[in-house]
Amino acid sequence: METAEIKKILDAAFFDIDRFGRRYPYKITLVDGSEHIGSLARTDRSVDGTYIEICFKVHDNPNLWLEDPEYLSGNMKCLNPEEIMKLEVWSGYNNEKMHFIQEITRWLNNSIIRPHLNKPKHIYNIAFHHLLRWYPQISEAGLDTYELDFSERVSNWRVSRRAHKAIMAKLPDIKELTKGKITDILKEITHPEHNAPVAVIKDKLLALKDITEKNVEDILNAGYEVILISKEESKILNGGKKTDYTLDGKKEKGKGYSKSGSYSDRLNSIQAEIISKDEREHLIKTLKKYY
Repeated sequence: METAEIKKILDAAFFDIDRFGRRYPYKITLVDGSEHIGSLARTDRSVDGTYIEICFKVHDNPNLWLEDPEYLSGNMKCLNPEEIMKLEVWSGYNNEKMHFIQEITRWLNNSIIRPHLNKPKHIYNIAFHHLLRWYPQISEAGLDTYELDFSERVSNWRVSRRAHKAIMAKLPDIKELTKGKITDILKEITHPEHNAPVAVIKDKLLALKDITEKNVEDILNAGYEVILISKEESKILNGGKKTDYTLDGKKEKGKGYSKSGSYSDRLNSIQAEIISKDEREHLIKTLKKYY
């Protein structure tokens, strides 16, 4: 693996430590096909910043390590970048999705915090809002998908037909630009839309009678996701019902769904068609040529 790829993964975790104050472990796949679970111990770099050696404390029993903060069994394994085929945050333990589920469950069960979750300006409510908003945009590997280039964003999100059309139409005009500029331009014509407002998700969570991680997870994973739609679709979906917008060359009133609506109601209101898996794979491959 290249230094840039390795650094991106090592820096990827949205939170730096687990519930015991330890850094998240990594799954290391070597070119010989072997796989190891280990915590980062140290790295050695040359003057120009290139990795020379990366050392992990490889755990003999990863599952035991998960639950025991005093578990120490394991061996040091130092690797050259050329020996590593794939490196990723280990999703077997408290991956970012699970971390959010655990935190949200704790907040809902906290007798001090809970009464303030319906007070718009209270700090607990604001923080809880962010937890719920971040959940669908964090990948299983702990990456904030909003910060990725467009090929990687599309790898994590479903895409509307109109957004796909807008991207493909714009690409020939931007092929000579820098990666950063390409991303900026594509952001201008598309919009990452949470397919349900945070307020709707929060109401479902607050209505739970039995607040467990499983019940919280069921709500958060029941279709709550980020979908890439066109800028025009976004304006109409979230816009005021008395305001005119343009969609497909025609004037149309806003749908007023910025804080309400089910998954299906919101997408159906703008007749948003989701491109097929094959079309998305082709889009990803096309975008990678620009990055």
